[in-house]
Amino acid sequence: MPAPVGAKLPAKVLQAIAFQCGLAQAGTRPVLAERIQTAAREFQPLTPDARILSIDMGLRNFAFSLLSPPKPPPLTQHPSTNKPTPLAHLHAWKRIDLLRLSAAADSQASDDFTPSTMAARAVALVQSRFLPLAPTHVLIERQRFRSGGASGVLEWTLRVNTLEAMLYAAFTTLRAVGAWDGQLVAVPPSRATRFMVGEGEVGVGGVLLGLEAEGEGVGAKMKQADSKKLKIDLLGRCLEGGRVIELEGAQVKKAVDDFLEGRAKTATGRSRVKPTETSVKKKKGETVVKSEAGAILTKLDDLSDSLLQGVAWLEWQRNIGRLHETVPWVLGDPE
Repeated sequence: MPAPVGAKLPAKVLQAIAFQCGLAQAGTRPVLAERIQTAAREFQPLTPDARILSIDMGLRNFAFSLLSPPKPPPLTQHPSTNKPTPLAHLHAWKRIDLLRLSAAADSQASDDFTPSTMAARAVALVQSRFLPLAPTHVLIERQRFRSGGASGVLEWTLRVNTLEAMLYAAFTTLRAVGAWDGQLVAVPPSRATRFMVGEGEVGVGGVLLGLEAEGEGVGAKMKQADSKKLKIDLLGRCLEGGRVIELEGAQVKKAVDDFLEGRAKTATGRSRVKPTETSVKKKKGETVVKSEAGAILTKLDDLSDSLLQGVAWLEWQRNIGRLHETVPWVLGDPE
């Protein structure tokens, strides 16, 4: 079988194309070229009424957002108008504690992680929260079994992975019986973060905000805590004024106001919020008080992940569409 035409390109060029399209960057030049060609051939343009449900997995910290592609500018708009087109429209944005919801219905449910209870949580989420939003695409944050190179698998990680699998099963069953005709997409979280925030250079989100011109690069590889603060700050800038992400509805605007208020409290790590006794944890027999600022940071991180994931995926689709329309070799045509 002959190598794809694009395999003649340098590996760095193919890796850059894959990065801009949300594809894996590993592999030889023929593998990368074939991966890019497959994405372009299978590309299906998003319709104006597409609704993208972006899910950040967790049990205590489960977050989701509902987005739609930006509307095309009106035909009456003069070409000289320099009003930027937003990346997306935000229709819903929420973080929920699934264990607290379960406990409200059943006093034993919050500590029950049996398959039957986890299945009930997944079905309740899909029926009561997600289907009413009428999503056409469901993006689910891809979970890993191990983090940070650890050899063991944490029990809590297995629980979240179980919920992830059950959400896939629920949506797949609905599609099989004709109750839902949308698409399921797994999104590696590190891929979305690098795309939007950047690592060693300014990410797409930073370029849109003009940070590249201001010289505000990310610098060296980010630590996880730095990454969280950077994502929150970037998203806060995107949300301010509704220029990059347009807001739809009073509930969404209230959620954004709360996010921006929380961001202000934790900005640059200089929060004036004092520690509170409402959140404590035990560590080697010692009581450790967790600050309210730390709790706010965790909440904002989950919210930002769900929204940035959705925005990144929309931008990947636009880039694949541009390839499909303008680059002959991705469709196997002669150069």
